[in-house]
Amino acid sequence: MSTTLDQRRATNAWNVICTLKSKPEAEQKRIQRAAKQLPVRIMTAGLGHALLFVHTKGKASALLTALSQWVCFERYGKSPKPKEPKGPEKLPHIIQGIKDGSADDLRRYTAETIAWLAWFNRFAEAEFGAVDIAGDDEG
Repeated sequence: MSTTLDQRRATNAWNVICTLKSKPEAEQKRIQRAAKQLPVRIMTAGLGHALLFVHTKGKASALLTALSQWVCFERYGKSPKPKEPKGPEKLPHIIQGIKDGSADDLRRYTAETIAWLAWFNRFAEAEFGAVDIAGDDEG
C-alpha cells in the first residue's frame, strides 16, 4: 500500500521531532517557537523573508535544515544540491532554492513549507507542550 503525500509529510515531521528530543529543553522551545511563528511570518512577509529572519537570528538552524531536507530534496527532488556560499554567510538549501528558483518554485516551496509546519507544530506541542510564541523572539 502506498502512502499519501500528507502521510509522508507527517512521518518526516515526526522524525524531526524525534531528533529534537535529544536536544536541551531550551533549544527545543526555541525551535518550537520559531516553527509556530513561521506560518504567520510567511503569510505576512513571504517565504524568503520569513526564513531569512529565522536564519539571521540563528536560533533554529535545525528547523531550517529539516525544512530544506524535506522541501528541496525529499519533496521536490532537487538535484544536484544548490550551490552554497562559503563561510559564515552560508544559507540553507531552501533559501538558496528560493533565491535561485522560479516564481513557480517559490509558490510550491511556500505551500509545502506551510503544510509541513502544520504537522511539525502539532507534533511539537504534543511532545514538548505548549509554547508561548511571544517568547524570546528578538534576542
